[in-house]
Amino acid sequence: MRAPIVAPGVLLAGAGLGAVLTVVTLLPASVGLAAAIGLLCAGALLLVLANARPVRSHRAPATSTTPPR
Repeated sequence: MRAPIVAPGVLLAGAGLGAVLTVVTLLPASVGLAAAIGLLCAGALLLVLANARPVRSHRAPATSTTPPR
C-alpha cells in the first residue's frame, strides 16, 4: 500500500497556522492579535515574492553585452 504524498505547501501552511495560534495564545490579547496579523502578512509577502517573476525590459541594455576584443 502506497503512502499518500502531502504537498510541502500543506505542511508549511499547517506549521504557519500552528505558529500563529501559539503567538495568539501566549501573548496578551492586543499584542498577540497584532503579532498574529504581522506573521500572516509576512507569510503572504513571502509567498508573493516566491512567485514573482522578473520583468523583462524591451529597451536595449545601458552597457554593451558583447565582450571586448
